[in-house]
Amino acid sequence: MNEKETTTMEAQRQKTKPVLLPSEKLQERPKVIISPQAMFQINYLLRKFPSNEWSGILVYKVLKGDMSNLSELTFHVKYVFLGDIGSAGYTEFDTTGDIMYLFDEYPEAVDMRLGFIHSHHNMGSGFSGTDMEELIENA
Repeated sequence: MNEKETTTMEAQRQKTKPVLLPSEKLQERPKVIISPQAMFQINYLLRKFPSNEWSGILVYKVLKGDMSNLSELTFHVKYVFLGDIGSAGYTEFDTTGDIMYLFDEYPEAVDMRLGFIHSHHNMGSGFSGTDMEELIENA
């Protein structure tokens, strides 16, 4: 590969590089309203798997605001769709096939937003170091 091709590839990589959310924005907190069904699902999973981290898809609606001002953002969590029961310190899942099952279970989710949720069974609620890296890289 010659120098011109390398420069062109680097320019393309820069164009496709994700925009990082400034870490100071992550200090702002949105308002979260959790439906009774989602609260039941979360509590059930926490009780059922007290020694394992679990993860899944969070189905929600934005009621007010957007990502540009997290402190003014309000969203309503409707459902939790379990993706994985992991180990004591790790959970991961692939959404590729699971999305169709989610929409079969909750057809109205087609008009909602999808996010991720996971437990920290032996930690307080909040973002772990790994979570912060994920948020900064992919939010």
